[in-house]
Amino acid sequence: IRVMKSSNGTSWKKVSDSNVNASAWQCMCFGGNYYHGTDEMFFVALATDSNKMIYSSNLSAGDGKSWEKTNNISGGWQSITFSSPLDLYVAVGDAGAVMYGGDPRVKFTSTSTGVPTADYKGVAYGDGKFVAVAEGTVMYSPDGINWTQVTDGITENSNKCIVWGKDKFVTLLLLDMEEM
Repeated sequence: IRVMKSSNGTSWKKVSDSNVNASAWQCMCFGGNYYHGTDEMFFVALATDSNKMIYSSNLSAGDGKSWEKTNNISGGWQSITFSSPLDLYVAVGDAGAVMYGGDPRVKFTSTSTGVPTADYKGVAYGDGKFVAVAEGTVMYSPDGINWTQVTDGITENSNKCIVWGKDKFVTLLLLDMEEM
């Protein structure tokens, strides 16, 4: 995996090449205990093909050069997000998989969502809750552990990702040509 960084989004430079092998690095996020006044902050990345999660805690200079592999995780993980108020990472993946943890150096805990099994493709945190999306399904959780399914306004189309911004969640749907 090659790590690149940019302070302006237009000019990029190589930071490092990680020795953690996986071909399907899916997503990454940034978070840590900054909310509580400590300087333990991490970049965290997930791979779907080899059940790996890596983190970089070398952020005193904000460089992300040193990456470490955490304990192997099981499941086809697709997305990860971080909640500053809860100091909690939440990852979602295939077959309704959800895991959570406060420190990427420690093994995350899997949880049963209690909602219909789906391949969750995205998760975001905002407005005091985590929201995860899958094909025809959305679920939310105030704590990353207990989940509730949403059915209002959801179609059979495939939700691919979700973000929180400007006081709203936004998701992208994959449409059939007939629906356009």
